[in-house]
Amino acid sequence: RVFEDTPVSPLDAFWIYADNPVDVPLPISSQAPEGNLSRPLAGGWNLVSFPGVASSPAGEAFPKELDWEYLLGFDAKDQKNTDPIERNDASQMIDPRSGYWIYLSRPGMYYTPAI
Repeated sequence: RVFEDTPVSPLDAFWIYADNPVDVPLPISSQAPEGNLSRPLAGGWNLVSFPGVASSPAGEAFPKELDWEYLLGFDAKDQKNTDPIERNDASQMIDPRSGYWIYLSRPGMYYTPAI
């Protein structure tokens, strides 16, 4: 469960299920994080996001050093998963306002510079 006072990192992602469309207000801080951001990821599937203000190629948001194999998003409008992005085709654009399932072949630490 996530509450009003639950701290959330720019690397966290949440998917909310509702029977009917709802608006969820998300206040965004005007202050960028200090320093680099990091998050340990397990081998297998992890739900993540990435910091940014514009879409980025998947390979820039999730570098190959992380040993990721697949990235999978969700299209809320059509209510289905997006086509998977494979590590060897990491030029596809992804949106920092979205959450993604990322599959890692082994555990790793996700590092990203502060925005």
